[in-house]
Amino acid sequence: FYDTVANTDTTFDFGQAAKMMQLGIGRNTLLTKLRNRKILDSKNIPYQRYISAGYFEIKQSDFQVGDKVKVHMQARFTEKGIKWVIQNKQQLQ
Repeated sequence: FYDTVANTDTTFDFGQAAKMMQLGIGRNTLLTKLRNRKILDSKNIPYQRYISAGYFEIKQSDFQVGDKVKVHMQARFTEKGIKWVIQNKQQLQ
């Protein structure tokens, strides 16, 4: 696993991360567990301390709806974040 993501600048969505972590859970269960542990807020955005720690990045997309611009924010795991969850997987139980 570590060879797969080592030294990359790539980020991973929650579905990809759940598969890569091989914890036996899917995307939705991972999101629920992270919310229950107060790592993510109710909109699945990580709290600032986890972003500052380098576990997540936020990708922002702007799109036009009629005459208004909407902003979509998506949290993505970093390599460091995936390693951190694997190392602390008992805390997610």
